Amino acid sequence: MGTCMGNRRSSHSSLEEVESRKGSNTPGTNAAPPSSKAHQADKRHSNKPGLSDRLPSSSTPTSNTGPASADTPSPRKRPPDKPPPPAKSRLPDLSQYSEEVRAMLMGHSLPGVKMKSRPNVFRIFISSIQDDSIVERVALMESVFPKLREYAATRGVELHVVDPHWGLWDSALEDGRTQQLCKEEIERCQRLSIGTNFVAFLNQKYGRVLAPCQILASAFDRLLRKLIEASDREVLHRCYRLDENAAPSMYVRQEDALNSTDGEQIRRILRSSWTKEEQELYLASALQNEIEQGVFSPHSRSEGTIWVHRNFLNISPKDPAARRHLDLAPDGGPDESSQEQLAQLSKRLGAKVGQANHLKFDLTWSASGLDPDGIENHRRYLKDLCARVHGLLEEAIDRATSDEELEKEARRIDNRLYEELQQQSSFCQQEVETFHGQADTVSQLEAYLSSSKTVPLVLQGGPGSGKTVIAAACTRRLSQKTACVARFVGTSQESFTINQIFRSACQQIACLYGEHISFPSGSMENLQKHLLTLLDKVTAERPLVLILDGVDQLGSSIREFDWLPKVLPPHVKMVLTCNSNESRLYSLLKSYLGDSAIFLDIPPLRPADAAQHLELAMKRTSRTLTEEQYSALKGSISRCPNPLFVEVSSHIAATVRSYSDKADFRLGGDVPTQINTLLENLERRYGSVAVRHTLIYLTLCRYGIRDGEMTDVLSCDDCVLDSLFSNTAVALRRIPCLLWMSLSLELSPFLVERTICGMRLVAWRHPVFAETARQRYVPQDKQRRQFHRNLQDYFQGRWSRTKKPFNTEGGIEAQSERYTLPQPDYYGGCPNVRKFEELPFHAFNASERDYAKRFVWDADWMSRKLKCCSVYCFFSDVALLTPDDPELSALRHLLELSSLALTCNGCQLFPHLQQRLQLHSRGSDGSGNHPKIRKLLDSATKLRIPKFVLSEGILLVEGDSQGVIETSGGTAPLPAITSIFRMKDNPSHMVSLSTSKKEAIVWDILSRKAIRTLHGVDSPRDIRFIDRHKVVVLCNRELKIFDLDHGTFETKLKGIMNLGMPYFALHDPEHVVALARNRMNVNVIHVGSGDIVSTFKAGEDRFINSLLVSANGQRCVCGDETQKPSPLLVWDLQNRKLIHDFRIQQHEFVTRMAAISTDGHYVVSVIRELEDISRNFVIVYDLQSGQLFKKWKPPVNTTCVDISSEGMCVINGCEDAIVLVWDLVSGSLKHRLVGHTHPIDTLCLSEKGTHCLTYDSTNHDRSVILWSLKTGECLACITPDLPVSCCQISADGSCAVLGLIGHSEIVTVRLLDESGNPTKIDSEPFGDSSRNGKVFELAGQIV
Repeated sequence: MGTCMGNRRSSHSSLEEVESRKGSNTPGTNAAPPSSKAHQADKRHSNKPGLSDRLPSSSTPTSNTGPASADTPSPRKRPPDKPPPPAKSRLPDLSQYSEEVRAMLMGHSLPGVKMKSRPNVFRIFISSIQDDSIVERVALMESVFPKLREYAATRGVELHVVDPHWGLWDSALEDGRTQQLCKEEIERCQRLSIGTNFVAFLNQKYGRVLAPCQILASAFDRLLRKLIEASDREVLHRCYRLDENAAPSMYVRQEDALNSTDGEQIRRILRSSWTKEEQELYLASALQNEIEQGVFSPHSRSEGTIWVHRNFLNISPKDPAARRHLDLAPDGGPDESSQEQLAQLSKRLGAKVGQANHLKFDLTWSASGLDPDGIENHRRYLKDLCARVHGLLEEAIDRATSDEELEKEARRIDNRLYEELQQQSSFCQQEVETFHGQADTVSQLEAYLSSSKTVPLVLQGGPGSGKTVIAAACTRRLSQKTACVARFVGTSQESFTINQIFRSACQQIACLYGEHISFPSGSMENLQKHLLTLLDKVTAERPLVLILDGVDQLGSSIREFDWLPKVLPPHVKMVLTCNSNESRLYSLLKSYLGDSAIFLDIPPLRPADAAQHLELAMKRTSRTLTEEQYSALKGSISRCPNPLFVEVSSHIAATVRSYSDKADFRLGGDVPTQINTLLENLERRYGSVAVRHTLIYLTLCRYGIRDGEMTDVLSCDDCVLDSLFSNTAVALRRIPCLLWMSLSLELSPFLVERTICGMRLVAWRHPVFAETARQRYVPQDKQRRQFHRNLQDYFQGRWSRTKKPFNTEGGIEAQSERYTLPQPDYYGGCPNVRKFEELPFHAFNASERDYAKRFVWDADWMSRKLKCCSVYCFFSDVALLTPDDPELSALRHLLELSSLALTCNGCQLFPHLQQRLQLHSRGSDGSGNHPKIRKLLDSATKLRIPKFVLSEGILLVEGDSQGVIETSGGTAPLPAITSIFRMKDNPSHMVSLSTSKKEAIVWDILSRKAIRTLHGVDSPRDIRFIDRHKVVVLCNRELKIFDLDHGTFETKLKGIMNLGMPYFALHDPEHVVALARNRMNVNVIHVGSGDIVSTFKAGEDRFINSLLVSANGQRCVCGDETQKPSPLLVWDLQNRKLIHDFRIQQHEFVTRMAAISTDGHYVVSVIRELEDISRNFVIVYDLQSGQLFKKWKPPVNTTCVDISSEGMCVINGCEDAIVLVWDLVSGSLKHRLVGHTHPIDTLCLSEKGTHCLTYDSTNHDRSVILWSLKTGECLACITPDLPVSCCQISADGSCAVLGLIGHSEIVTVRLLDESGNPTKIDSEPFGDSSRNGKVFELAGQIV
């Protein structure tokens, strides 16, 4: 990598430019350099005002008195009635964030801002006629969809196909209710799917037009008045019944009164009596209704639809098989009415669906119909269909996932915090939408929030009393200046334990109040300390409300409440909600807080509120009740005035007709009884075994279940399959999609969708539902174990790609493929997070004998899990075991100390654990040697799991400062090591500079010993190597020559450097290239004499803002900030002439983000459009030809860039925290390096460009990551306990050398070779070994 000095402009430069224009010869002063913190802020594009903005000019009065006039008092005297100027806000400016992020940080809901985390789901509805396309759909289910599910998983997407017409086990389900559910499912597919969402099999059959399921009462009455024949009126009166509970009233088809001939008679009546518009409304087939919703509704997208269109040539209606593929009248002839409707629908569909998505096939007819086993032409058709559907959907998946990357925008906050805020905000919005009533409770809450009380408030009530919705509503009753940090337990992956909640809450508060907080330890003691420190920063200008909903759901993650502050700082309020029926945690909370909190009981619903709840719930379903039914429901609610009871009761009431028997409308006396009534209704419709097993799996899953997982698990449950298919033969032994589709829609008001790692999970919304289902279906541990075992089998992939045995009706054992998704550790490069989250949980609950050995003390499993999952998920696995095991407690404690590091990257597990154990043993009394932990480490070493080793100093001894809070005021400690540099031709040594300590130190990076120490070097800021021992050092604003071997000062080069842009580099061993103080010239200075021997001038009144010199000293590239569009100037240093003046119309170069290759062949720079400076892109120039060589526009803005001609690649960091590696030859994207949680601003390349070190100098992301640029692999990730001040990579790329704030020595991270030893670095002595370790005092010797 060549010398790269970006445009880090100082606030003093504006004054210097004025001096240069006046021709001033005033010598520069030895002003102190900017602090490292200011340097970092400038590096991150700080918007702080310059010095000229902060100091008063000669024409500006120093007091803020407004515009001057003849009547204006002297600026020295403030008018007595003039109020003092407002104090400048100490709060951070949140305008740097997008509107969405700003709203989420403040905990506000803004109109038009959708804080919805969209899951990575391809959800496809298959619309078809059951018999017409059964062969094709089975072929897709067997040979296409399983492969596509795996492929989608490699792209981080779940493919879920819903075919509600396959495997229908009960003809009674072919009713209006199922048709309505299909419509809702299509809407769900359109809402969730990021790509294709609808596949229509529309061939030569329109489908049976049934008697309408329901008819508007007004239309039905008009129809009766038109009829002349009494028999016609009789059949309508017999087959339809008025339901006055519908709004508006409807006549509903009576399935038990309808015989085979009635349907045809009703169709005839309607066609002869109704207008064309009425016929289109009521006489459409189920297939047309689905296509109308899936293709022609406002939510549909033409590119989201595939039309499979098979056409049999010369089909004979007389053949027995023809009825499956044609619409035939009762007499066997064509049904002309249906054919006409089919033609119209096909024409509309052809106009809507693009040609590429219209799969049309012409086939010769066979008397046996579609026969791929017997007819070659049909076999080829099926194969071609599968190939084309596979290709279309694979392209759609690729396109959708690529579009997702392009649509990214910079968030400017930690990625994990962003995802957490999205989940919490989305859930809060959903809850608020359903809130009404409870005026007294809300008033009491508002009174507390506006009071001066400094104690927490606990909102308590029984199950379903409305605690969550009131807490959510509380967030909408705050002023715009009040910040709200709300966490709803169990809503997201980061809200299941109190440690995770505290960590994310602290991060959010730090953003709100301008703090930079970093805490490696996840212990509650440490988190509590940081929370209290942060709360002390809250001001009246931005008060803070903390909300924690569902304390009782934190379970085993809470053993005591000493983390909860009893007294809050001023301007801070805290609201907790807790189930008062939950004995252990509620009792603990009550006992801990005592009189130090306000306990607010949620009262029962008042009659008026209950009536309003009921009215709104019924209105949402477009239903009403008869007076008798309403009276019964009101009576039931009066006995249990609970919001959830009202919701469940109204849900049941919505299915009741005005003519229903009283027995069909059963009402319980409490919430669990009413839930049981709801479940009984579902069992009667879909089958008791099917409903029971489905809801057991839903209840027993740890974090929820995906749709594909549910269908897979049920497909392996032979009890369910036998109950459904006892009277039906199916070609495929899988669960019908209709079962889970219907149950999930019927129960949707009581289910919650969670998006975790891009995956959509479904779980019970209310804990009381889970408990009721558990007590109803699996009250005993023994019963639960078998279902946990089924889930364990699934998540360890027992039945994927293999046939599962089952017994046929005759008791004969058979085997059948279930086509479940395999469960590897990774799908391509995407981790199988679900396997690692769920498998241990189900193994433990299935009474796995070797649970601890397999899932806790197994080094291989532990390493694989922590690379995919949060360390807190592993803690949950440990918590399942007895808490009395000292080894388990010690393991958890040691890992808890490294929780931040392990959350960032699990590959740090064993390097951290090894050093933590050493530090722990060193500081303990030796009472425990922890044999299991040591055995675990030995096993990891034997398996070659650790890929790198840490030096001492990276981790702290327990009890030392476990975190650093850096305030916006700049009170953080100055780094002992400011920067680190590789030495010339000596791979085993590096040089560090310390501005604050005035030191330059030569280090042996293998032993980490200081070989030479030069003390008294005035403010060293940068360094260039003349030879192995001589260096040029930027000391404040002067360039000085030192001999590092002898520890001597040699000479000072003439001239004063520009304070804000002190750029210099080496041309050859005898000459230094430096930017002049006035920034108009580039000087070439002789090293021996210190004289300026040559000058390059940009031009009159043109100011240079960057200086890049290739490592071979051949090329010099400078940016010109004066001319517009700003050019890049390229000089040939050898011949002392300008060779290129690069300009791009309507663009400007962002030269603070630029780099030049070592050989001077290429220069890379960030560039942006003048009309849209918000977005930038990356360009590369070939400096030999002077041509634009490459141009890339990453999805988001670039934050740093570098180039390697040896590695033939360009590397750029992006605002979304991704690092991109581009191929310099082909221009293609080679790698996306994912691992950081905050945008990086520093790249360090190895000499040959094969390795790269990346980090964020602001320490918002404390991790330093070492990458292989050849493979894109993360070789090592280091998250030290102390913030990183600087870092450097060794010449061969096998070692990272770091400086830490608060640590005076370098620390190293070394890669391990195949034998498990540190990679060998050639060790060369530095100078005269007799001077090793010597300290040279240069103070007073330097001129």
